[in-house]
Formats: sequence, C-alpha cells, structure tokens
Amino acid sequence: MFEYGLHVALNILHNCSSKKIIEVLSDNEIYLQPNQVKVLFDKDQTLFKFYLEHYKNTSGILYNEEIIFKYVALKNPNFLLNLVEEEKIKICSLGRRRSKKIINLVKSDIAKNIELYTSFFKM
Repeated sequence: MFEYGLHVALNILHNCSSKKIIEVLSDNEIYLQPNQVKVLFDKDQTLFKFYLEHYKNTSGILYNEEIIFKYVALKNPNFLLNLVEEEKIKICSLGRRRSKKIINLVKSDIAKNIELYTSFFKM
C-alpha cells in the first residue's frame, strides 16, 4: 500500500478493509479528511469509534468536526448520543432540525441529563 508513500496512500485509505485501516492508523499519526471520516462511519461504526479514539490519542483533544456530527446525527442520532455520553466527541451545536430529532428520541432522559443536552442543542 505504501509503494508511493503514505501521503498518496491516505487518499485511498478509507476504501481499504477495516482491518487494514486499523493497522495503518495504529502505526502512524494520521488525520483523515471529513469526507473520509464519513466513509468510515458508513462502513463500520466500530471503525469510526476507533478513529475517534485514535484522533484523541494523537492530537490530545476530542474530535470536533461539526460537519461529521451533523452527518452522524442525521444517519444515527442514538449513536451520536452514545458518543457524547462516552465523551468520545465534543459537539458545539447541531442546529434546530437535528436538535428536534434528537429531543424526540430522548424526551424522558432530558430531565436527568439536562447539562449534557443543553451543551449542544439549538434552543
């Protein structure tokens, strides 16, 4: 895969198998572009979580790409809430439409975790 160098290989890394992606990420300090991270999410949510952990370990901060969170909130809002609760990501704001969608999912839990939800809901 690295015949032409890591820089060139990064352009196609997200199309490789999950096993190969994990191997390359484990061996290198790599940051993927948002469109590549979307592909990881669509491919395998466990792989997506692995990348979030990799990002946190190599950069020292939580992943905070807003376009990715809006995409995940649209595709799988429950998964996004789990990531927030596990402190794998930091969300600044989701927007009104996505906030409404998530509020409908967690109506009964909002009172218990009001600090968590008000940090990223658009009210």
